[in-house]
Amino acid sequence: MAALETFPAAWPSTRRLLRDYAMTMVALPRHQAPAHPEWWHVALLIGPSDIFTEAMPLPGGGAIRLRMDLLHHRVLAEGSEGTLGSWSLEEGLSGAELAEGIAGLPGVRGTGWRPGDLPSDPSPGPYDPGAATSFWRTLVTATRALERDVGRFPGTAGPPHLWPNGFDLSLEWFGRRQTPDEHGVLHRARITFGLELGADDQYFYANPWPFDEQLREHRLPHGAIWHSEGWVGSMLPFVTVAGDPAGLRRLAEYTAAVFELASPGL
Repeated sequence: MAALETFPAAWPSTRRLLRDYAMTMVALPRHQAPAHPEWWHVALLIGPSDIFTEAMPLPGGGAIRLRMDLLHHRVLAEGSEGTLGSWSLEEGLSGAELAEGIAGLPGVRGTGWRPGDLPSDPSPGPYDPGAATSFWRTLVTATRALERDVGRFPGTAGPPHLWPNGFDLSLEWFGRRQTPDEHGVLHRARITFGLELGADDQYFYANPWPFDEQLREHRLPHGAIWHSEGWVGSMLPFVTVAGDPAGLRRLAEYTAAVFELASPGL
């Protein structure tokens, strides 16, 4: 498996555009797709060359899915009978323009979906194809590494997703306990493993839920720390593993350490 690449200088402006596109892509399934109890219907799946939604049924028959190809720099709408729409990311496309294009597709018009007030950066900056492709390689490498590492743990894990709102990659390992959330709804205990893809700060995380405060008494490997400001869990700075052939081994040791400490209580 290739080493993780460092993020390029053009990443912050390209990230803002990619997040706008991703938020636009999940707006349609939020309206049209069957709801998943883990909200996976409003996250994006990761394929061999693209990020995509699940297929959604259309009122007039057939289905549609949206995918963002970061090797050829296009967003495509694909139906049961082929491509319904295609938009180049290299031509200064905004998130709002993409939303209008998707809403105008014949099959989508019948759903009653309208873009509305989708979040969109008013001045996201230029789209850099090199930065987008570098991000894509990092996303694929991180996805494969986390799938491999979490797949070694006993129990059940969900598929990896890219979440547009926070623009982070994550997958969940599920424990045996049922725990109520703040609304009293029961959810399976879990550890969420992921990669935060921030404009200025990137880090891997492993967040047990519910969180046992006694975990803080244990030291984590390779500069990873327990975190409690804004969210509760643990984090491993991306810079400690990127660009180093041994980086993915360090990531595996970090995820294993958090699992061994937290999973018995979940």
